[in-house]
Amino acid sequence: MKSLLIAGLFAALASNPASTEDINVISFNMDNKENNLEAVAEMIVKETPLIVAVQECPSQGKTLKEKISGYESVGEGSCQIFFLQDVLVLEGGKKINSKTYKASFKLRQSGRKFDVFNTVIGKAEDGVPAEQILDATQEHKPSIILGTISHTPAGTFGKSRKNPNVVLCDKYSD
Repeated sequence: MKSLLIAGLFAALASNPASTEDINVISFNMDNKENNLEAVAEMIVKETPLIVAVQECPSQGKTLKEKISGYESVGEGSCQIFFLQDVLVLEGGKKINSKTYKASFKLRQSGRKFDVFNTVIGKAEDGVPAEQILDATQEHKPSIILGTISHTPAGTFGKSRKNPNVVLCDKYSD
């Protein structure tokens, strides 16, 4: 199992941070291999996060979903977002690019809304996927960006602070 990289969390769900609810997340890159499926499912069941983002999820998440009751999933292909359906309401989802999926959620109890992005951005992708994610975020709506994001795309040494991958990580890392 590859180690996870949480590319970013979010600032706050409301203007008053003291009234925000905790949002716990887990992110994995499964490398399209089912050999770690049992361990991943066991950890999800043990930790019960509200959101699980899986990059390169084998069998489009179907096998994993069978092992984690109480979770629903959304995504396309191997980019899957699992969520506790008794806590969150899925308000929509869309493919941002071939390796990024965005889902919009509302907390059932408070009605607060936020977006979750699940992505894999490699070194050679020249910042375009990061730009697409930045374009898809909404001002005044919290965003959680999960996945694997290369901070140093090819050819950016010395100018990396302007690279969209770095800008994305700087903006959403905590």
